[in-house]
Parts: sequence; structure tokens; C-alpha cells
Amino acid sequence: MAARDPLHGNARLQSSGARPPRLRHTTGAPVNDSTKFTILHVIGDNIGLPNKIAPDEDKVFVVGHDWGAYAAWYLCLYRPDRVKALVNLSIHYLPINPTMKPVEMFRLLHGDDHYICRFQVPGDIEAEFAQIETGNSQHLGRVPSESACEVYCRDLDLVYNIRAAEEYINNGGFKKDVPLLDEVVVMEGVAHFLNQEKPDEINKHILEFIKKF
Repeated sequence: MAARDPLHGNARLQSSGARPPRLRHTTGAPVNDSTKFTILHVIGDNIGLPNKIAPDEDKVFVVGHDWGAYAAWYLCLYRPDRVKALVNLSIHYLPINPTMKPVEMFRLLHGDDHYICRFQVPGDIEAEFAQIETGNSQHLGRVPSESACEVYCRDLDLVYNIRAAEEYINNGGFKKDVPLLDEVVVMEGVAHFLNQEKPDEINKHILEFIKKF
């Protein structure tokens, strides 16, 4: 699951039967109604994928990247009965904060100029994009133990280097929230789209992890 195809350039995974899920905007959901794009809606869409392509399998392997990784964590959280094991790229688990919405957290950590914060008011960012087109713009809870997980971070990726993230990943907080975390691999010399930068190495890690099951 990813904003971009997580199988891009990964012929070995495709030949092994891996399939990318279809995102909400490709399945007929109303693009102007944000209430139809909650994490629960996305999880529901992704539960429909194994029901369609592997109806005889009780549990499946899941690979996520970027926003797809975020959705995959919560797929494990809400539907551990359907996940055999998880490999996530680029995004560590983000525990639920019952006192603060995610957008408020990003604004607190990164300020109003963070891209997530700038996409909140319909029409505002579209107006900025219009300026870009004319050349006038100056800038633009715990995961259940039933879901074994493996995560790949990267030394050049902003996500890995944001405030407190590296400490959370490496100093026990991550393992506490994801009890069956198998391994964290920090790859050197790659940035956020590491599945496209080093597809062969990513394939190798994913397939070796899946073979454990």
C-alpha cells in the first residue's frame, strides 16, 4: 500500500504474486468529501483486496510504503486477524494520541508551513499550485502482537530524522509499541523512495522476511 506503487521496479515481488491495492480515489469514493477518506475507510478498502485476490487465505503478507505504511500499521491494529506479517518502508509506527489530532501534532512539531498543514483548507493549496503553473510562486496505540513486523528506515530521509523519531525507533519505544517487531534496517545512501532507489536490495529483504513464515 503506498501513494506510489510499492512494487515499482520489483519484478521479483510481482512474480511472487504481490498485488498493489487500489486507493480510495480510484474506487469511486467522492473526492470532495473528506469524511469518506478516514483511516477506517482505507482499511476497509484494503481488506477488500485479499478478499478478492486470495479468498481462501485467512491471513496475508502486507507491504506498505509512505502513507500506505501508515495505513498498514492501522490495518494491523484494527484487523490483525487478516495480517500474517508486515513489512513497512519509510514510516515507523505512530502511536495514537487521544488528546491531539494528527494535523495538530504536525503543526506543533513543524509549524504551519508543513505540507500536511497546508493541505487542510480546500482551495488554498490549489491556488498556490495555480501560481506555480503561471511561474509566480516563490515556494511551495500499540500494534497487536499477532502482527509480526519489519521496518526499513533510511539515513537520508527526513522522516527518520524528524524530532524524536530516531530515538523512538532505536531506544525501545518502537519495540514497546510493536512487541513482535522483528528487525529495523537503516539503509545508507537512500532517501524516502528507497524501494525505487534500491529495488533489488529491498526485494531481498522482503522475500527473506516472508520466508520466515
